Amino acid sequence: MMRNLSPKQLTKPMRNPLDNDPYNRLLSWFADRSLAVVAFSGGVDSTLVLRVACEALGPARVIAVTG
Repeated sequence: MMRNLSPKQLTKPMRNPLDNDPYNRLLSWFADRSLAVVAFSGGVDSTLVLRVACEALGPARVIAVTG
């Protein structure tokens, strides 16, 4: 179903959906550091954090620690 937009809606600046994207915020948080140590359990959450840290810093500057 098509939606009709008013002229006011067409001229309204669109919000960048990446501004509040948690993935990009985490990536930018890691990018501000020189190295990282990630507590890695092997679950989904810690795997994502490790992945983002490696993407932001490069694998040589990230250490994954398991206990």
